[in-house]
Amino acid sequence: MRHPSYRLFVLFALLTACDADFYSATFRLENLAKIEQQMVESARRYIQQGGQVPWTLQRLCESMSHPGYSDPVRMVHSPVGAYLLLKRFHHTWAHIMEELPNPLDVLGQDDLAHVFPTPADLEGSALALLRLQGVYNLDLPSIAEGGVVVNCEKSQTSTDNSLEQCEPANLSRLTGQPPPLPLEVSDVFYIGSVAYKRREFYYAAIWYNLTLNLMTQRSPSEGDPGLLQVLEALGDSYSELEKYQQASAFYKRALDQGDNDHSQRLESKAEDVRNKADKHGPTLVRPRSIYNNYEELCRAGVLQRERATVETTTLTCTLVRPSALFYISPLKMEVLREKEPRVALYYDVITDGEAGVMRQLGFSKFERSTVLPSPGETVVSDTRVSETGWVPDTEDLVVAKLSRMVAHITGLNTTFPTGDNFQEEVSRTLMAANRILTFLFYLSEVEAGGATVFTEANIAVPVVKNSAVLFENTNKALVRSRASVHAGCPVLIGSKWVANKWIHEIGNELQRPCGLTQEE
Repeated sequence: MRHPSYRLFVLFALLTACDADFYSATFRLENLAKIEQQMVESARRYIQQGGQVPWTLQRLCESMSHPGYSDPVRMVHSPVGAYLLLKRFHHTWAHIMEELPNPLDVLGQDDLAHVFPTPADLEGSALALLRLQGVYNLDLPSIAEGGVVVNCEKSQTSTDNSLEQCEPANLSRLTGQPPPLPLEVSDVFYIGSVAYKRREFYYAAIWYNLTLNLMTQRSPSEGDPGLLQVLEALGDSYSELEKYQQASAFYKRALDQGDNDHSQRLESKAEDVRNKADKHGPTLVRPRSIYNNYEELCRAGVLQRERATVETTTLTCTLVRPSALFYISPLKMEVLREKEPRVALYYDVITDGEAGVMRQLGFSKFERSTVLPSPGETVVSDTRVSETGWVPDTEDLVVAKLSRMVAHITGLNTTFPTGDNFQEEVSRTLMAANRILTFLFYLSEVEAGGATVFTEANIAVPVVKNSAVLFENTNKALVRSRASVHAGCPVLIGSKWVANKWIHEIGNELQRPCGLTQEE
């Protein structure tokens, strides 16, 4: 069977930033929040009609009157709100379901097993908070109070002087988020434990320290960790950081609690660190990151600060007509990098309706995004927290229209060679051919974060709904440039949808021939 030549040479990849893993896709969290809202409303009606429910459910219904729950969708756009939603389902709602003899009568829902988050979901949301904290230098006490505050002080390892004189940004206030929902002491301790489990001992130590501080500031609550447990965890973290004298002090405080059941273990730990010399001094310092420039660019994008680079001082905006298709309605183009590899941002290249169609097409196709640690191998990564779905040109007229538009803008071929088998084409194209251009559509608005950054070129491209970023992956000689290395910043507040159009060398030998110089 011969396939029509207009089929996409490269398919569209739809991504969400945020498996049926809930923590990897914000739209799944949005649906879960709506289910919770329906259950609470049903329970309230049942109670008003004189029905008897467990005290746990009564207390939950009362707590859900907090203004922070007024908009469930916006609630989960906050990283703290997303974590608390998953925790409620994993702990509170699971307990309530066990106590209710007939959940359908009370909650309007019967079989909820398919929507309940797993322990991996809860741990994943804690990891997401930790990652956001690291990338955006989030203020830890503000996180505990449910807020999102970006500190912009120059980091220990940064060489960027542009962030020295700026004020922290309270994004919850700037984006009009609902009033924050604070973390409980047990949540703070749990997130520290997740960091420790992942061998992120610096973050474990600062979260455990915050746990200790909150225990002295707040009234005791059900589920709080014990003081001995926190002190031992602090000792373990400082020991792993090779700050042995402080570790010894925490173990001593734990021993002073007089718990004989744990004294032998604590004595052994205290003895192990007692005579060791600190290697890094007493101050907690975040370990040097190989992603330092990436994180600085992500923070600069959120704080809407211009970086002092050549690229940002030579930006030009213009109306362009790359083909006759745009003669009456030219494109709005902002040049972000003029020299190779070129980077440009096109505004209003897709409508709200078309973006909605693309998002809808992706729903049934989503799978957890993977990374390529080595040729031919794909694995799920904790740091690439998104989902991907492939949409062919024949799926919908909107997809075909956007593909034709990309061809007109770039002047390149976006069709499969006639007669090839579909699976063979995809395999050959993705594994063997060089990707020469990328056309990246932004299908949603993001309130904070989510920029596309070029770490070698020092460019941060913000998320602008209905715009598209065009950048070269190789020069005309098909040589990859370090300046084309790019990455997506994690979404801080909101939900990010993008559609990638990848254009490869095959079929474009005449449209993009080699140049006349040795380099091309």
